[in-house]
Amino acid sequence: LYLMEMANPTGLIRDAWRELIAPRRRKLHDIIREIIGPKADDQSVLFCELSIVNQCRTLLTIKHNDLEYLLEQTLGPELIKRLANHIADFSLAGIMVSGNAKL
Repeated sequence: LYLMEMANPTGLIRDAWRELIAPRRRKLHDIIREIIGPKADDQSVLFCELSIVNQCRTLLTIKHNDLEYLLEQTLGPELIKRLANHIADFSLAGIMVSGNAKL
């Protein structure tokens, strides 16, 4: 279905995807704005969103063996938990810096 939509776009998948994702994006944007503070501009919020989403997406797009190679250890529950915590900590720190004076 996805390939058919790519070959002959009808907009159905795009519209369905947007309906599914839009509420989640709004919630994430609200969280980011709360962390950045009252000076949060739209572009900063969107940049933070892209950073967070793409850190998480890496786990889905990199082959299991390649990820183990990059992390230099077997990918097990404990490593996944540590990686998730790192992504959260790294993202929070980055969002907080976005709210301060630009470097």
